[in-house]
Amino acid sequence: MGIKCPECQTENTSDSQFCKKCATPLPPSEGVSVTKTLETSVKKLTRGTRFADRYEILEELGKGGMGEVYKVRDKKLDEEMALKVLKPEIAADKETIERFKNELKFARKIAHRNVCRMYDLNEEEETPYITMEYVKGEDLKSFVRRKKKLTEEEAIAIAKQVCEGLIEAHRIGVIHRDLKPQNIMIDEKSNAKIMDFGIARSLEAPGVTKAGVMIGTPEYMSPEQVEGEEADQRSDIYSLGVILYEMITGQVPFEGDTPLSIAYKHKHELPQDPRKINDQIPEVISSLVLKCLEKDKEKRYQSAGEVLSELTSDTPPSSFLEGIVTFLFTDIEGSTELRKQLGEGYTKLLADHRTILREAFGKSKGREIDTQKDAFFYAFQRVTDAVSAAVGAQRALAAHDWPEGVDVRVRVGLHTGEPLDVGEEGYEGANFHRAARIAKVGHGGQVLLSETTAPLVKDELPEGVGLHDLGDHRLKDLGHPERVHQLVISGLPVDFPSLKSLDAHPNNLPIQPTSLIGRDADLASALNLLSQAEVRLLTLTGPGGTAKHGSVCSWLQNFLTNLLMGFFSYPWRLSQTPCSSLRQLPKRWAYMIAEASPFLKL
Repeated sequence: MGIKCPECQTENTSDSQFCKKCATPLPPSEGVSVTKTLETSVKKLTRGTRFADRYEILEELGKGGMGEVYKVRDKKLDEEMALKVLKPEIAADKETIERFKNELKFARKIAHRNVCRMYDLNEEEETPYITMEYVKGEDLKSFVRRKKKLTEEEAIAIAKQVCEGLIEAHRIGVIHRDLKPQNIMIDEKSNAKIMDFGIARSLEAPGVTKAGVMIGTPEYMSPEQVEGEEADQRSDIYSLGVILYEMITGQVPFEGDTPLSIAYKHKHELPQDPRKINDQIPEVISSLVLKCLEKDKEKRYQSAGEVLSELTSDTPPSSFLEGIVTFLFTDIEGSTELRKQLGEGYTKLLADHRTILREAFGKSKGREIDTQKDAFFYAFQRVTDAVSAAVGAQRALAAHDWPEGVDVRVRVGLHTGEPLDVGEEGYEGANFHRAARIAKVGHGGQVLLSETTAPLVKDELPEGVGLHDLGDHRLKDLGHPERVHQLVISGLPVDFPSLKSLDAHPNNLPIQPTSLIGRDADLASALNLLSQAEVRLLTLTGPGGTAKHGSVCSWLQNFLTNLLMGFFSYPWRLSQTPCSSLRQLPKRWAYMIAEASPFLKL
């Protein structure tokens, strides 16, 4: 026998918990056992009465999806607080209550001025209730409705406080999962406090909902929550984006006739640019909101710290820095081997690595220019910020609890200069790419500075950080040697192998498996000829099997040791073809030089 929806009268199957058309919770079908608590409605608490022989009811504050909330006075502590009495259908499930207790153990650890404190979960006559901090004021939903929409300053001030609260909660591993204006209180001094941490998580298990059932408020749910996937801190970032959108426009980005229709839009439709609703919104704020609302969580801000950094920065989050800029490049040394070692686990490692770096760089007001796989490109207006970001990132990476047997080694390069051009596609010019060239010659855990950057910061290094001169090194694609410096960070490794610059590999001559014996006279003769200014060409002839190729490589290795710019050979196979007469050599050399001309820079 089916179940008829009490709202829209649609017939649903007997095992349905929610209406297939409007998502209204359905009553139990016939034959389903109902506990005593479900059969008994909660007594409405009236002003002046006492609950649990301890709490005097002062007034009803409101009703929500979890139950009714009252302002009470704790007679034992003589203190005002809020008391939430849970709905019967929630109270009936003992597993849910047990999860509630476990979640509250974590939620109670959040001690922050922008988070409403959770006190305890108790039970009175089979009715569970929660006690929490009482905040005198109104919830953000009512605040926005009353004002229609908030000014840019008001919205940013509230968003900053919400970010602060989220940072602390996420730091200890607590995700809200149902962040919405109704769960944010604004007190009489305009301070924001987030409520109900841990509650949505308690409902996410079999027994309360079936697999695939959405938990959360549709208007504020992230696309991954719509899909029934596990939520993380980026889900809270998405919800924060919806809240910001509503504060500055007066409406949520997606509306619909049913919860399911709204959820569908979060998954499949793009939000309208907030500026089309309110043309007073700055472009930079609109860009920030839309980045929070990215469907792909990898494209959102990866932490509340990143959002806070953008909100507190004087520089627009979507703009490229102009003038003298310090560029920072990072990548993971040995990322290919890590991918092979971890398999599917590499995705989680890469996500953790990105979160750590983005948070460290965001705190120092960095601008993310480009990110591809394990490589990051950031720009900083001040060189001291760039150095602080690099130091903070290395320390955070070293402190992170990586999988057993895994060592994530990130190399960092910094260079300061003015980009050749700043267009729609970003930065161009040698100064932009120089940071990457510097990082590439380093080793995991190493922070390298260019000869331009080091002098600018040597007298303003962070505490516990020194500077070591590594000397001149030739870098790929750069015409002149670069003087490279290394940051020496206390508590982290400081001794690394030699830099992997061209000085370590001055040519591409093949390494000979054995040394030449009995050719000392030939070597001395060849070196003598090559050292003479008038000698422009030296030809070695002889029958096959007399080690001509090995001799040439050995002689060149000795001769090129003193050449600053090194030597790169071209595999001229014509030189190995039989030659019946020495008179043919000039013609053969001409052919070979013509063939090699695309590779020669004369």
